[in-house]
Amino acid sequence: MNKNTLYKLQLTTILYNKANEITDLGLMNGKMGLSIFFSHLAQETNNEEYQNFAEELLEEICGAINLASFDFESGIPGIGWGLEYLLQNNLIKVDAEDVFKEFDVMVLEYLLLDINLKTNTLDKLIGYGVYFLKRIQNKKYASNNEDVVKNKQNLICIIDELDKSTKNTFELVNEPLSWNLRWSLPILIWFLSELYLLDVFSVKVEKILKRITEEINTRTDYPKLHCNRLFLKWSVSKLSQDCTNLITLKNTLDEVVNYIDREKIKIELPQNDFTFQMGTSGIAWIYIELYKIKDIDIYKEEANYWSTVTSKIADTSEFIDFIETKKKPYGLLTGLAGVGFITLIDRGITKLQPK
Repeated sequence: MNKNTLYKLQLTTILYNKANEITDLGLMNGKMGLSIFFSHLAQETNNEEYQNFAEELLEEICGAINLASFDFESGIPGIGWGLEYLLQNNLIKVDAEDVFKEFDVMVLEYLLLDINLKTNTLDKLIGYGVYFLKRIQNKKYASNNEDVVKNKQNLICIIDELDKSTKNTFELVNEPLSWNLRWSLPILIWFLSELYLLDVFSVKVEKILKRITEEINTRTDYPKLHCNRLFLKWSVSKLSQDCTNLITLKNTLDEVVNYIDREKIKIELPQNDFTFQMGTSGIAWIYIELYKIKDIDIYKEEANYWSTVTSKIADTSEFIDFIETKKKPYGLLTGLAGVGFITLIDRGITKLQPK
């Protein structure tokens, strides 16, 4: 058994044994993320025990759903996104129609409540939006399906609110001082680009994206951090030259991110951080996503490199130190489930075909 297999076995054992101690139900730092990891692991290993464990975690989540919050990281929007992810990737086979109808109503109620109370922050709006986006991306349903139509209307409401929330593009475009997968700008650009490609209120979406582009064009040496350049590159990766109305945005971002240096990224990342949010797993994930969209050798090489770096870090004493010192050491965003997820999807990168 090689070192990489030993490390993954250690990681899996820790997550399996610690799952009962995790009180967070959510996608990013809780049991939903663990369910996704073990579902992928079951598919990779053909191990029924892992599949049963993933389904047990889902049952626990659904049994305590009334205790969940309404933020994307730990609450119902993220849990709903995770459930749709499992279904759309054929990782589970359940009839979740009734569950999603309840989720749709609850998420909409909290969206409208936030709007009325003026507590609809940019991060909240994007979280609600990403949930409804995942719902309409389910190819099982026709475009005129009642739930699809309703959720497109919910997305139009969110787009209207995003238009109001992004008037101050100066602050929105400001670059964070360190790499963080929670940087709102690339996530917002990606979200709006996905909506544009699905022709959901594309006129308003185009308006917001052009406003952002104009602000980016006023900056020099932007972004400074090479990991942030990579993140922005991912945000428009699905926009092709055929999207003529958004060609200025794509060309602008292609220009500002045209030089990304691996050595610079290595310096910019926190030492021995292998997490999704601020470390090597997040960099590996971006390159994997870029390769899935466009079959370019450098994306594949970089994905393999950063996944290998992650494995090597997790095979050292810092691995145990990380577990003992972090507040949320087991989830997807800041913990071991994210590391395991990256190693699993990277194993199949040579089989991936561009979409």
